[in-house]
Amino acid sequence: MIDPLIEIDGEKYPLRVSLGALAALEDRLGEGNLETLERRLFAPTAADILEILRVLSAGAGRPIPETTLQTGRLSVAMAAEAISRAFVAGMAGEKSAKAEAAAAPTPPEKR
Repeated sequence: MIDPLIEIDGEKYPLRVSLGALAALEDRLGEGNLETLERRLFAPTAADILEILRVLSAGAGRPIPETTLQTGRLSVAMAAEAISRAFVAGMAGEKSAKAEAAAAPTPPEKR
């Protein structure tokens, strides 16, 4: 699966929603609670958006530099679109993994 990209000042950064990224977001934005995280993701503050970009870019292996996040040309709409694409891609990957696991042959029982 290809990670969605966000472009800031001509540089492209991949974004990935992984289990580790979700755990980091839960810790940083959700007060250790997935329910709280879900509420924050539906109504994020500007600080939340920057934190989500930090976490998802780190999850993809290419963290966006702090100075780029603070001073780069990046609209809220661009950031929201990229974050949305990353979550859609992450959910598609999860569904694909579940489908592969379901299609895998069942190992014979040990006797």
